[in-house]
Amino acid sequence: MAQNLLDLARERESISRADLVRKTGLAVGTISNRVGRLVREQWLVEEMTGAGQNRRARPGRKGIRLRVNPERAFVAGVELDRHTIRSVVCDMAYQIRCQMTTRSDVEKEGDGFLCRLMDAIRSLRKEFPRADHLAALGVTLPGSVDPERGVVIHSPRMGQWAGVPLAALAEKELGLPVRVDNVARCMTFAEWRQGAAKDVPDFLFLNIAEGVGSGMMLGGRLYGGGENMGGEFGHMNINLEGTPPRSARCECGNMNCLQALIRCPAIVENVRAALKDGV
Repeated sequence: MAQNLLDLARERESISRADLVRKTGLAVGTISNRVGRLVREQWLVEEMTGAGQNRRARPGRKGIRLRVNPERAFVAGVELDRHTIRSVVCDMAYQIRCQMTTRSDVEKEGDGFLCRLMDAIRSLRKEFPRADHLAALGVTLPGSVDPERGVVIHSPRMGQWAGVPLAALAEKELGLPVRVDNVARCMTFAEWRQGAAKDVPDFLFLNIAEGVGSGMMLGGRLYGGGENMGGEFGHMNINLEGTPPRSARCECGNMNCLQALIRCPAIVENVRAALKDGV
């Protein structure tokens, strides 16, 4: 419930206790107690507003608005891909306070890529002046991930990672709580919270780039499905007539996966081939 109250305050930039009562349906006393605790713990801050901002208020009467304290804590996020490590720090108002990009190559570095990841996070902490207030770390990457255990089940794009306990390794090295999940699922959740699909209960998110990823939001909840692969159809085999395109071999080793046919590098390669053939 505390998280819900913070979310409501964050959505409006500021909110009154009366608004929280109306939106949550909770009793006045319940809201008063829970808001009081959040204020004491500095998750929320109170702001006085003058009577001029409320025509129904009696002359001289002050109103109190609540807003999220952006400086209360910070979270770090890391996006892993085959050639890059992108890292950011955000405050409690979802504002990016620090960001870095590190070039790497998981295929060449092998196990050393994990060391490069830890180095990138340490560099981010050195760059950010409030690093001692980092509350947690989130890591996203392409592939099949068990977010509850923090294990990368299989990721062809990350040098055929399989069974990598990434969350445990990072927590031990960095001393922070770590959450690991599939990048498309995280993008789906971000669009639902702050993007084009904000508060839309049911939608499909499709990400086409170096690979093809997707996520599903059903009833306002991320749909995981079997082995957390719900909505992932990039490796669905497509039966083509005639000769398959030259880019039809997928990085997973199979032929004619949808990802191999529609990801950005495949589109570029096919266009170049067509131009060469005079199409």
